[in-house]
Amino acid sequence: MKKVLFLFCAVFLFVGCIPTKRITQVVTLDLTKYTELGFFITEANSVNKDYDPIGLVSVYLESGKDVCVTKKDGGDPVYGQDIVIKKGKFIAASLEEALEMMYNEACSKGANAIINLKYSCSELGNWDVTGMAIKLK
Repeated sequence: MKKVLFLFCAVFLFVGCIPTKRITQVVTLDLTKYTELGFFITEANSVNKDYDPIGLVSVYLESGKDVCVTKKDGGDPVYGQDIVIKKGKFIAASLEEALEMMYNEACSKGANAIINLKYSCSELGNWDVTGMAIKLK
């Protein structure tokens, strides 16, 4: 029993010393698409132009599967219940998609700019993007 406990402790100590892989990430957000559409986006919390505030826009985008659910009638012989089959491909959340959703929401409210743009990415790759939608005069 002591040998097993010693072996477990030794393995635990050596596994903890394995070096981890270094991960780097560079995120570039190209805003020229929106500039060409006449829409202004900035991280600054104010601009030197007259504007009317429209409202806060917040987008949370989570990675996950695009699930398609199908049912198979009478599939379970014991309980007589339908079998539900869920299939779908994994879709990674992206900053570009979150910004596009923010742009569409701001435009639907009559805004032509977003100021105080803030974005963050979780360890799971989910994006949280916020900003103030405004109407430049």
